[in-house]
Amino acid sequence: MVISISVLYSTSFTLLFLLLQLLPSPTTAIGLAPGLYCGLETCYDVLGIDRQMGAEFNKSELSKVYRKLARKFHPDRVRGSSEEREEAENRFRQIATAYETLKDDETREYYDYYLDHPEERYYNYYQYYRMRAAPKVDARIVIVMVVLIVSAFQVSVIEFFKLVAICEVIFGRFWVAIGLRV
Repeated sequence: MVISISVLYSTSFTLLFLLLQLLPSPTTAIGLAPGLYCGLETCYDVLGIDRQMGAEFNKSELSKVYRKLARKFHPDRVRGSSEEREEAENRFRQIATAYETLKDDETREYYDYYLDHPEERYYNYYQYYRMRAAPKVDARIVIVMVVLIVSAFQVSVIEFFKLVAICEVIFGRFWVAIGLRV
């Protein structure tokens, strides 16, 4: 059986085309990630704030914009079908995430870096999850508090057993004095 070169090329190109369709497109490979911050929309666009405001960007304006949008899209205030309520709930959640991201200076700094350097995907993921999941308390304080609590527990247990021993001595003598054996 003879296979022509054109058939071989066409099948290989078809397979290559199908494989390329499975790969993420360049816009999703580098750019906004669905699971980070506000998803595929920037937090600035969600709140309707111009990112280029620079020094004019202040937290009081941010909170005013947030409250206005939160009132508009709060799921309890939306009257209508369940689809409209679900859409309002998703929008409200996105607005709250945008506000939480932009209100904190450090988080906003990392978010701006994320927008400016989308090619550094792994660094951006690290910073996002470090800000979301990392404890806000210094580990040294936690260690000191745990040691103090364990020490206090040990001291209280030792004092309890001393008290039990004293009671055994006192009540043991009492029972012997009245003629009862324990």
